[in-house]
Amino acid sequence: LIVLGPNKHRSLNDDSLPSSQLNDLLKRKENKESIFFIGEVENPDIYYKMSDVFLLPSRKEGFPNALLEAMSSKLPSLIINAPWVKGVTLFKHFHNILISEENDLESILNNLNKIYHNVELRNKIGSNAQMTVLKDHTLQDQIVKYDSLYSNFYLRD
Repeated sequence: LIVLGPNKHRSLNDDSLPSSQLNDLLKRKENKESIFFIGEVENPDIYYKMSDVFLLPSRKEGFPNALLEAMSSKLPSLIINAPWVKGVTLFKHFHNILISEENDLESILNNLNKIYHNVELRNKIGSNAQMTVLKDHTLQDQIVKYDSLYSNFYLRD
């Protein structure tokens, strides 16, 4: 397991991980040698290519570019049904992503098992995810949206 993120100094003894159950799971002796906290990287593409699944268990997000990057790399992704997910029409459970229930580690683990052990499902979700992003959420689309957002803020002042 490779964990990318802003805090490369996080360790398996860090109690600020998402939930105490997940923290306990990650701290198990058999997992310690296979989990790496990489920190923020300039080019995450190499990690996406090495990965089987992208997991974003975040409860608070805007619209995560890392998720779009993973999806555009054909990497099957798993998110939790957090408030930021509600109303986003891009995500279609079992079509281009898997969505687990918020605060339910069992749901996350079940979906991880489904997507990891079922190569056909993994390939289908990864391919559909890539097509979704390439169709509706290209980098150029995101630039236009950000430009519009920032222009609106600028015009308000």
